[in-house]
Amino acid sequence: TCGTSILVALHCLRHLHTHRLDIVLHQQLLHTPVLQWCQLFNHSCVIDNYCGLAMDEALKHHQHLQFCKQLGSLQQQLCEDTYTSDGLLSSLYALGKYMETPSCCLVQLAATFPEFAAKIQRFGAVHPLRELHIEQMEGAAVETISSSAEALARELQPMYRELQELGKFMARASSLLANLHQLLIPITMATAPELIEFFMTLFCNTIKIVLLMEQVPWKTLVQVYTIVTTAMDGNSPPGRTAVCELLEKLQDPVKLLQEMFQPISSRVSQVEAAGLVQQ
Repeated sequence: TCGTSILVALHCLRHLHTHRLDIVLHQQLLHTPVLQWCQLFNHSCVIDNYCGLAMDEALKHHQHLQFCKQLGSLQQQLCEDTYTSDGLLSSLYALGKYMETPSCCLVQLAATFPEFAAKIQRFGAVHPLRELHIEQMEGAAVETISSSAEALARELQPMYRELQELGKFMARASSLLANLHQLLIPITMATAPELIEFFMTLFCNTIKIVLLMEQVPWKTLVQVYTIVTTAMDGNSPPGRTAVCELLEKLQDPVKLLQEMFQPISSRVSQVEAAGLVQQ
């Protein structure tokens, strides 16, 4: 019976993780009364529990490192996109003001050919030549644009590219804010105020960009630039389909903003509430 009890105790103690303790236990094996093995077994359970807690702590530490690594990468992108949004806001505001001046080629075209401007503005997503056949209705306007294609291209190409950049930025910003929303749940204004500030700045700037885009006649710009590129090389502008899809969404800016920021609306409300409490 004594030998069986010792074997059972050895089986229970083989899970001990400290090598030194195993040596001591084996040295005491032949000299330890059977009743004392209960105490040794309880001691082994304590050690097992301690090792389990250590493993849990190691896992939490690893998860924390992964969290910091992912957050650091997104934080860098957040800073870059926030500064990008500041630049886009400035250029968009300047572009809107320029398009209200008589020196803008689109203003000149609208003044000379008002019916043409109204038609292409109404059918912004439709190809003006291949689908709308605008040359059959407004031949004089199309002829004027074609004859001045190179000069118009120099003025309209930077505007068209800016529209493309705005579309890419909006998609990138909404995705970034949604990803950060999941990581920033445990973070508050007290623990990381600068990070929350960048988060809210990018959020607000994106809203301003969407609202300011209404001030620019993008449909007219895209349609005229399409006629220009077709007259020059027979092709539509690069990325025209994506640009037209963006313009369709901009028809209802409130709905567009709701779709973009639905994943983070609760977090924004929390930050705003915290800001009001601090004030």
